Amino acid sequence: MKIHEGIDAESPEIKVRKLARLEQFTEALSLYSARKFLEGAQFCEVELGPHSQNK
Repeated sequence: MKIHEGIDAESPEIKVRKLARLEQFTEALSLYSARKFLEGAQFCEVELGPHSQNK
């Protein structure tokens, strides 16, 4: 499975955050693909709320 996300149009702060989490995201995706959902979920963090920076 391939996932593409365009980050060139993002602000520099968002771009840095997304690139910093790339390794973590890749590991979580690998675990998900191996059907190790609980282990993969440990790599994921969801930021919710009106001031969330998560995009």
